[in-house]
Amino acid sequence: MQNTLYSKLFLTILSVILVTLPSFSETWEDATIRNKEIFIDTDSVNSHNDSTYYNVKYYDKNSKVYVVATIQSKDNFAGVVATCKYNDYAKNKSLANPLTDKVASSINMHDIQLSSRLYNANEMAKRALYIKENTISETKVSTSNGTGNGMGSGTGSKSPVDSKYNKEPNFDYFMRKVQKNIKQNWHPPTGTESKRVVVLFTLDKNGHLISSQFSKSSGSDAADREALNAVKRTYFGNLPSSYKGSYIDISFTFDYNVIDK
Repeated sequence: MQNTLYSKLFLTILSVILVTLPSFSETWEDATIRNKEIFIDTDSVNSHNDSTYYNVKYYDKNSKVYVVATIQSKDNFAGVVATCKYNDYAKNKSLANPLTDKVASSINMHDIQLSSRLYNANEMAKRALYIKENTISETKVSTSNGTGNGMGSGTGSKSPVDSKYNKEPNFDYFMRKVQKNIKQNWHPPTGTESKRVVVLFTLDKNGHLISSQFSKSSGSDAADREALNAVKRTYFGNLPSSYKGSYIDISFTFDYNVIDK
């Protein structure tokens, strides 16, 4: 009888523990840049002590397995805090929970250059953190900028639909202004080959740049850097007043066309 009672009590305690355990979720997004494969777990992005923490996954050639690393990022500097094998990720609460205290003094922080494997991941972390801290309402806008001499004309843009508010704010004027202003700030480097760079950037409702990443790299440091700098130098202004969302994503194409004489 006593053993039966203990057994029931144990089962009850076990069931409570199973119910109250926090669920583990992960959403891996491709942050690969220039054939340097890397993925970011956007569910892991959080801020702590003025730093942003996020987890990335990449293939380690030495151990021949996928590895997860917790990254600490601050002021465009980042470093690895801890690592584990991907198969152990869900079991490693230190990495799975990005709010766990990290010892910042124990890591080496490096400036994130365009050549860094972390560049896209770090920009995606900025975007994910902004979305977590603000009203979630996503809109995607695509546009294209002209030729390599910076004088070409852009293609038309489309007015996005904000499904949350069921409205169709007119982005035509805003996107024409974006094209014009970016073109004025774009100073393509000279070269002998045609190239294309596609930059995906996110603006808040006041037109402030939240993040900017490459969805297509030209493979040229000079071309990529100038496309990115053109976006960073541009003043965008407020989003259309009829748009009630918190941010928009814009995909902008830079074509460096070399025309044979």
